[in-house]
Amino acid sequence: MPTTGCRIAAVVGEDLDPVNGMAHPDGVTTFTPWGEIAYQLAGPEGYQRLARSDQARVPPGVRLWQELFGTQPVLILLDELAPYLRTLKQAKSFSGMAEQMAAFLKGLLEAVAAAPRAVCVLTLAEASDAFGRETEEIAQALNAILAELKGISARMERTLSPTAGEEEIGQILVHRLFARVDRAAAAATAAAYCAGFERLQKQGAALPATALQADYAALIEKSYPFHPELLITLNRKTSTIPNFQRTRGALRLLARAVRRLWQQRPPDAWLFHIHHLDLGDPAMADELTSRLDRPRYRQVIEADIASGVAEAPAHAEVIDRAWRDRKRPPMAKKAATTIFLHSLTQQTAAGARPEEVALAVLAPGEDPSLLEQALKELERRCWHLEYEGERWRFQPEPSLNKMIADEAQYVGITMAKTVLDERLRGIWQPGIFDVRRFPAEPSDIPDDAGKTIMTGLKDSSSGGWSPAPSSSLLRT
Repeated sequence: MPTTGCRIAAVVGEDLDPVNGMAHPDGVTTFTPWGEIAYQLAGPEGYQRLARSDQARVPPGVRLWQELFGTQPVLILLDELAPYLRTLKQAKSFSGMAEQMAAFLKGLLEAVAAAPRAVCVLTLAEASDAFGRETEEIAQALNAILAELKGISARMERTLSPTAGEEEIGQILVHRLFARVDRAAAAATAAAYCAGFERLQKQGAALPATALQADYAALIEKSYPFHPELLITLNRKTSTIPNFQRTRGALRLLARAVRRLWQQRPPDAWLFHIHHLDLGDPAMADELTSRLDRPRYRQVIEADIASGVAEAPAHAEVIDRAWRDRKRPPMAKKAATTIFLHSLTQQTAAGARPEEVALAVLAPGEDPSLLEQALKELERRCWHLEYEGERWRFQPEPSLNKMIADEAQYVGITMAKTVLDERLRGIWQPGIFDVRRFPAEPSDIPDDAGKTIMTGLKDSSSGGWSPAPSSSLLRT
């Protein structure tokens, strides 16, 4: 690619606005992809060549494109036109423009093919990516455009499939988010984690076999400063959610998370783990709930992981507070955050196996028994957490039994007895039976009574209390 003299036009489908247009500082307003390309390549003068086509919302012919390109190097980037097509379909006055997109692409690509120093790069979302839903919504129009585009460009195109592996995605994220990375620190961290995994296994930690292989050490080094399990989960699970874009969504999510981690600078941050996604940050919680069309998972966060209210901590926060007083790491929130990210897919494979949790949470020098204790405490306390045979999983529906048990601890025995006494008085009224309420001793019940019902409570052998069986309270 030329280092000087190359004219570039980059058009993003989400930015285009056929109704209001895109206003530029010099007073030019563009309404179509072709108008925006002309403006970016040659400024107001270039736009004037295609102004009438832009304002009429009619794509130009090949000759106008060739005149605009000239003999200089030209690079045109068209990034995901599906959102723009959806906008066209929704705007009734411009719905016919969707059918003209094929003509626009045909004319543009033919002009590029005839210009030896021109290149056009198009990116199209996969059906499983964030624009899959938009692709389905505009169904026939988009399919027709893509089919015609394939027929047009097959003679001259070079198709590049985006890489889907964690190594490649990790390298993209690192390149976009960090100015530089200390490769020596990456190698040292990878060695430390591998040595730590060996010690953890000797201590009885449930780790997958892959964690002890040389390939995993290389993956840590290439993914640095991100933990491979973070990238694997985002790439293989979170990316299956239609509203999450594999690379762009990860960039947006991790940019916020890295900034927050840099501000906090926890001493145990060897790598960026899954649990460093701070769900106590409202914006981060929104990214992983509302933005992914998972609004009901917000209540999971607030009840079980991070409430955002110091006076009413979530269950994981309650566990960690008690542990912090004993100089233990906040293992409960780490484990809960990890399980939460694994649970968002809502598919058969949703949730995390114990070995996946251990690999994603534990860092060199940490005690695996503390993680096991934290998981047991989370299972006992959390309203939305469950263990289904082989996976830990958060469900948006809370467990009623856990909620009742959790609330019962705040109700004193005296208050409970008082409330039940009042209710029993309302239920058992004198009538056919002689009702003796809450007899304190046997002498309170007359021996010559006809039909007598005693109502009351009796203490259990455990020191608590329970309602007395009704069969033992009836004397005839």
